[in-house]
Amino acid sequence: MSTPAEPVGKDEKSAMTRCAHNRSRRLSRPKITEGDLRDLVEKELGACDSQMVIDMLARNDEDWETRGPLFAMLAQRLVDATVSTIDSWPIDPVLKDAARYRKLVQLAKWVDIDGERYVQFPKIPSPSEHDQCLFEDRIALAVDAMPDRDRW
Repeated sequence: MSTPAEPVGKDEKSAMTRCAHNRSRRLSRPKITEGDLRDLVEKELGACDSQMVIDMLARNDEDWETRGPLFAMLAQRLVDATVSTIDSWPIDPVLKDAARYRKLVQLAKWVDIDGERYVQFPKIPSPSEHDQCLFEDRIALAVDAMPDRDRW
């Protein structure tokens, strides 16, 4: 939660009054307009936006005949975003990442430092020819290049 900054100038009390007014205004939330809803329908929504949509629904107090279908579209967008994320997640990258994780776990060691136990991973070289790769791709290439150690 934050309140917009107000310039103090020569009158600190006046600036504090303006800040208090701004802070109190958040309790009386503005009415939702049809334009707000239409703008939101055009944006990509995900599950993390559900709280915002519910808040907009709670602030709507008029014109349900027009806005009801807009809320239905927003709700469907939230459901579609959640379902499509789950249904379309490619399994191949997940399995490759799981194999990389397993490799790192196999190469990890316990280290005792000042009476505390830590997990230590080996230094993983990352060749300079991978400098132009994306961060995650560079890490993946580095882990993939490490030798396997079958301890299981």
